[in-house]
Amino acid sequence: MTTKVKAYIEHGRWKIDCPQCSLPLVVDTSNNKAICHRCFPGLRSKAMKPPPEFWDYIRKLVAEGPNTPVEAPRGDWRMVPDHEAHTQALEAAKREKAVYEADYPRERGRIEKILRYRTKINMNWYPEGHAKLASLNREIETLEDLSKDNVIHGLPSGLEE
Repeated sequence: MTTKVKAYIEHGRWKIDCPQCSLPLVVDTSNNKAICHRCFPGLRSKAMKPPPEFWDYIRKLVAEGPNTPVEAPRGDWRMVPDHEAHTQALEAAKREKAVYEADYPRERGRIEKILRYRTKINMNWYPEGHAKLASLNREIETLEDLSKDNVIHGLPSGLEE
């Protein structure tokens, strides 16, 4: 079972705030879920991957013995996802019921339609009671408010059918 958390749009992406630490999380819109990478840091773990020549170097060391001088390869080690750490963090989040589901507003489609005319940085909508609304001196942001903001900035209202 997942916990539903009120969703909002910020910079054109649906997000939720982690109920544990309040970190904004981008919602995976393919399944409407999010897991906090601050609470479960293994989700973003990285491992170092050696350059391909490194394995030739290791094979030569093994074949010729540790006392044989073998030149170490020069090459860039790359950061790659640590799949084992990711899987462990994902399982821990499931065990602790920390997989959160976005609770979208009924007007989701209309909100998206109004916001699509804006530049990405201005594609924002927050549900009633969200902390960001206080900074805008609003308690609620209605479809009419969003539409009016569009018109003020010379954009289509987005309310026309």
